[in-house]
Order: sequence, then C-alpha cells, then structure tokens
Amino acid sequence: MNLGSGIEKPGRIPRPDPAEVPAGMTPCEDAAQLYYAWESSSGGERLSAAEAISVTVFNAGYALRDLELRVRGLGRDNSIVFDKCEEVAEIGHGMRAEFEVASYLIAEPMRVLKVALVSAGFTEATE
Repeated sequence: MNLGSGIEKPGRIPRPDPAEVPAGMTPCEDAAQLYYAWESSSGGERLSAAEAISVTVFNAGYALRDLELRVRGLGRDNSIVFDKCEEVAEIGHGMRAEFEVASYLIAEPMRVLKVALVSAGFTEATE
C-alpha cells in the first residue's frame, strides 16, 4: 500500500469488507467509510442553547488512530456557527467514538453539523 498521497492515506482507503453502517449516519467529508450522527447531549433534537451536542463517529473501514476531525456547525444561510477540531485516539473497524461540543461554543442557532477527516494513522493491528 502506497501511503504517499491523496486517496491512499489512512482514513481515505476503502476497506473491501466494510462494517454495516447504522441507520441515520452521514458520511464524513474527505474520508472513506467514516460516518457520523449528532443529537442533543440529552438525546434527540437540540431544544435549548444551553444543551451541548453529542457527536457519534462510526468507522466502517480500516482501524484508525490519532484522528483529527474538523467539526463545523452551520446556521441560517450556511453561516458558520462554530468551527473546531476534535481528536479521537483510536477507532476500530465497526466501532464508535463519541464526543461533545460544548454549548458555549455555539454562538447562534445551528441547522447543520458537518464532520470532516483532517488526518489519521493506521493502527498497528490494521486488518
């Protein structure tokens, strides 16, 4: 495997036998077989500005480590409500990782959340 450029980098190589993706997950930008979903930290739709956002990332592909994810919230007219990086230590094949976005980071009502893979490495035990 040549890991020198573009699509051949960790997190961007499709695994030939991906795990089944749970319903309701959205593909992460700039990633192969990495998905996310979000909701209020108390579950369901975010009803109050005082509620944090809970983000779940699911890996259907190769096991990854040292993930850097860019998490952006978009408001009306696709204005950026917040933009932050989140680090995930490790996420195996068919596994989930979860993190929260604190309510104080969200400047105004959010309509859409987007997650993109910035970088990652393969775990030593990549199948």
